[in-house]
Amino acid sequence: MAILHLLQQHPNHGGLNPCLHRCGTDDALVLLEDAVYALLDTNDNGQRWQLPTIPIYVLQPHLQARGLQHLQLHDHTIVDMSDLVNLTATYDSSISW
Repeated sequence: MAILHLLQQHPNHGGLNPCLHRCGTDDALVLLEDAVYALLDTNDNGQRWQLPTIPIYVLQPHLQARGLQHLQLHDHTIVDMSDLVNLTATYDSSISW
């Protein structure tokens, strides 16, 4: 069963690691709100966050609201709200983190 993981919290807030542990090979991850900082922030060890090798989507209005629209996201797909609605219909279920 493919799950769409919707991560909303800043990666240092504690939601990222449990989310990443639950991601399966058929799943996808959407970075929303402060979770978009996972694209540039580092963890407590000073290393960049290791995001899974599953499809990762980033909500464009949330990137723009945080001044991060300049980031080069070669491995991730920028989506708008309409795309997010379509993604939720594509996956069997979704989990908000």
